[in-house]
Amino acid sequence: MKRRAVFRVGLWVVLLLVVAVGMPPSISFAGRPVAAAPFGVSFTWSPSTVTVNMPTQGMVTFSGGATPFRVWLNQTPPGCAPQQIPFVTSNYSESWNCSPTSSGTYDVHLDAVDNTGTRQSATATLTVQSGGGNGGGGGGNGTNPLSGLQDLLPIFYTFAIIFLGSLVALAVGVMLMAMLVSRRLRQLTEAMKGGRNGPESPDDAPEEKPPT
Repeated sequence: MKRRAVFRVGLWVVLLLVVAVGMPPSISFAGRPVAAAPFGVSFTWSPSTVTVNMPTQGMVTFSGGATPFRVWLNQTPPGCAPQQIPFVTSNYSESWNCSPTSSGTYDVHLDAVDNTGTRQSATATLTVQSGGGNGGGGGGNGTNPLSGLQDLLPIFYTFAIIFLGSLVALAVGVMLMAMLVSRRLRQLTEAMKGGRNGPESPDDAPEEKPPT
């Protein structure tokens, strides 16, 4: 019995040693490489609707990826492009202030590339309305005070054409009337001369009737 017990204990020890040697060494959780989060980018304007020469702020936010980030902007309104294109940042949030100087609707396209070469894109719309602008712009880019008259120009041209046409018609009528009056006066003058001088030829003399 003792021999069997010793044999069983020895067998269990050998099995435990075989299992221990055959298993790969465990790797601690803290030392395992962790996959980086997917690279993403978002882009906004705040506010997204302004008037000419009024300030707004462009803001880009990154998620995941590897720093530093390189950023390109296309189709920005005049006065709203960053000082450097592309600009490089290691921050996960970057912003800049600007004052657009030209009205219009701008679909600004942003391309961002992280340190691994992964590219992401985003688009944000900035609407710039025409207006008086603030005094701090200093560029003299306010609205033209005569711009409202442009809508009245077609009406003005129409009235001018009608007025000129009326003047031409009146002048033609006066000329025709003068010609008619002159002709009539000449006829009357000739008739009066003929009455004073008598008949100019025997044919013009009145026929004499025989006495009854």
